[in-house]
Parts: sequence; structure tokens; C-alpha cells
Amino acid sequence: MALYKERGEPIRRLIRQTAAQTDRPFGINLIPEVSGHAAEREQLLAALSELPRSGFVTTSGLQDRDFADLVRRAQRCQVVQIGTPDDATAALEIGAGALVLQGSEAGGHHLGRIASRDLLSEVRTRHAQAVLAVAGGIATGIDLAAAIVAGADGAIAGTAFIPAHESRAHPDLKARVLSADADDTVITSASTSAGPTVGIGCFGTPRPRQAIANRLISSRRPWWKVVGYPCPGTAQRCPLLVLKADRSDG
Repeated sequence: MALYKERGEPIRRLIRQTAAQTDRPFGINLIPEVSGHAAEREQLLAALSELPRSGFVTTSGLQDRDFADLVRRAQRCQVVQIGTPDDATAALEIGAGALVLQGSEAGGHHLGRIASRDLLSEVRTRHAQAVLAVAGGIATGIDLAAAIVAGADGAIAGTAFIPAHESRAHPDLKARVLSADADDTVITSASTSAGPTVGIGCFGTPRPRQAIANRLISSRRPWWKVVGYPCPGTAQRCPLLVLKADRSDG
């Protein structure tokens, strides 16, 4: 579950409610680019106070050793999404229990420029025993099977679930995802409502992201002046938003 900007008791309540509905492992996701690093630590402490022992903590990009130590001391698994072989090594060195290898096919903000299959091959060669999942271009069971044959332990799908009934994405975005194919996506610097502080590893360095081409991207408007993720509460129309999507053909 994405904690986004939640703080304190709402986090603890959400985790308790989830744990009451399932005995399966589940995780929390922290986004420091949105909440800020200080708030992220507060979110983590609140979550760890309620997260079941089988729970895990996911992050996009490397976190510092203090963050990793908090997760380790709480005896929870940290799952780190990375985009380069060197970041994979660094994440494992600070105690990551599993890695999500984000390929350049992925929707949303990119952590690297390497295709998922090439990234998987390099990281698997370096770390034969690591638990690795791939992300980017995964939309069907065939995609999952291919990733496992290539050496992954699993895969992560995101864009494929945007049109789901449970998704809070804007109906226009759902329709665009269903009608688009891989050739409709582009790499863009247009970004999200996180603003000009979005970065890789530190604030201040904008990340490129994969999205469905639209008027915003064609207009080349400054990326920090737009709201990025279309949802029912978004005032702007979808043609003026960044419609994130990966390059899956499914």
C-alpha cells in the first residue's frame, strides 16, 4: 500500500485494517520525493509499529543506511527498486532483502536507461543468489513466464492495473491505457505534482518518465508547472496531464 503523504495514526490504522482482512504478507510503499526524507522516516516508524512480521517495506531508489538499519532492526524485509547494476549492488550491501529491477520499458519515473532483460542479466550475473523481480513491459502471464525463464524470481506489473475497477485513475486515463500500444509511449521530462524537487537519489535532479504521448508532452511546457497523475479529483483534463504507461503490448 502506498502511504503517499499519510502520517502517524492514519498509517497505523490503515495497516491494522489491512492485517485484519488477510493473513497473507503485504507491504508498504514510501515515496520520499513526495513526502520528503524527514517525513519518510516518520512514516516508516509509524508503519513498523503495526506492520506484521511477514510485512515488507518497498522504496523506489536507494535509501540511506540509517533507513535500511531501521527496517533491519524491525526484522522486516526491505524491497528496493533500482535501475542500474551498481545501484543493485549498493542496495544489497545495505541489507535489501529483494530487488525490483526497473527496466527502461517501465511507466512512471525512471531510475535508469537499461532494458529490463539486459538489467536482469547483468544483476543476476553479479548476484546469483539475490531475490530479483523485474518491472517494465509486464502485462500478461506470457511476460511473467519469459522473465522467469530469463532468470527473474518474479515480476511487477503496474500499468496493466490502471484500468482495473478498483483503480482510482481518471476514466480518460483508463480509456487511453486500454486503447494504446507500445508505440504510443514516449520518454518525457514532464513530471508529477511532486514538483521540481523530483530526483534520482537526491532532490533537485528531474527524472525522465515513460508516458502516453499527448498535448502536454508535445507542447514542451515546463515540467514543474503541471499536475501529473490523472485521478477523479484532478481539475485539469487528461490531454494536459502526464499519462504514465509502460511499453507492454498487452
